[in-house]
Amino acid sequence: MHEASKYAKVIIQNYIVHTPMEEVRTRLSYGLHNRTDDCIYELTIKKKTDKAIARHEVNTTISKRNYTALNDMVATKPLTKVRVATLMPDVLTYMTLDNYDNLDYIVIEVEFPSEDDANSFVVPEWFGKEVTEEKTYSALNLWKKLNNLE
Repeated sequence: MHEASKYAKVIIQNYIVHTPMEEVRTRLSYGLHNRTDDCIYELTIKKKTDKAIARHEVNTTISKRNYTALNDMVATKPLTKVRVATLMPDVLTYMTLDNYDNLDYIVIEVEFPSEDDANSFVVPEWFGKEVTEEKTYSALNLWKKLNNLE
């Protein structure tokens, strides 16, 4: 596999606003072995749909100053995870594996260009339990669990 088709990074994310249909979160990410040189600060706004498999999302890069200011407004612990991503064999999409440092979870996610592609995907047995429709395993709900907000 070509190096450009896989990566490993640390992601630290916190939620600023969360309603049943919307999320606003901050995210700091950096390469697994090069923390200070490649930090990326992002703000993400998500609009959920009535299907767990689909959502609308806007990401924008923000400054370190804005990232810090937003996170200072909330008194919560951020989720920390190590993400490994790679191209799926025989499928033109990425698979990500998130290992949550502050919770006992590993979540595999595959994102597809369309809902039809997602519905036709045959989940490999080694993925373990299928949790797409189980809200318990969403990053927001894992964050709520970490912060005793359930």
